[in-house]
Amino acid sequence: MKTKAAAIYGQDTYTITDGLRVTVGARYSWERKTIHDQSDFDLARVYSPSNVSLVPFHDDHKTFKSFTPKIGIDYDLARDVLLYASYSKGFKAGTYNLGSATPPLNPEKVDAFEAGIKATLLDRRLRANIAGFHYDYKDLQVGKVKNTVLVLENAATATIYGLEGEFTLRPIEAPLTLTMSGSWLHARFDKYVTADPTRPLG
Repeated sequence: MKTKAAAIYGQDTYTITDGLRVTVGARYSWERKTIHDQSDFDLARVYSPSNVSLVPFHDDHKTFKSFTPKIGIDYDLARDVLLYASYSKGFKAGTYNLGSATPPLNPEKVDAFEAGIKATLLDRRLRANIAGFHYDYKDLQVGKVKNTVLVLENAATATIYGLEGEFTLRPIEAPLTLTMSGSWLHARFDKYVTADPTRPLG
């Protein structure tokens, strides 16, 4: 499988007041995937290194395109305290399952929302980064074991959201640094219909 990809993108930040800024960005992505899937199995003859024949199995190509914008805002609540929020769209091109003459997967798309705070406190001894996020996926590309092969397929929709934090503390002047990080994550399929190999009748 061969992939050719190109993109053009840009981003700029505009200062509204001394402590308030708005960032706007955009990206246009182009990706073309070509598959030449071949099999070296010849069931009509007993295998030997001298009679291996590469039989074309699946030849196809598809082009994927996407425009993904981004907008963000950040505000200096205090000298060392920053609040921010952003919205962006994400894109992951479709692909093929090698060894299976099936149509390509749909591209994966996501609407991503994030907000958080970055702070340096206690005479710069404590640094805290806390963020919350919410991702809405469409055509999420999911790996599934089918018989003995891992294949990719699209789940219609999925939602992921959570919180994460990272903290760094220097309690004394000596070169001692304490770090702590943690996250809470909730992920689910909102809609995902797939075949169950253990229930061949449906």
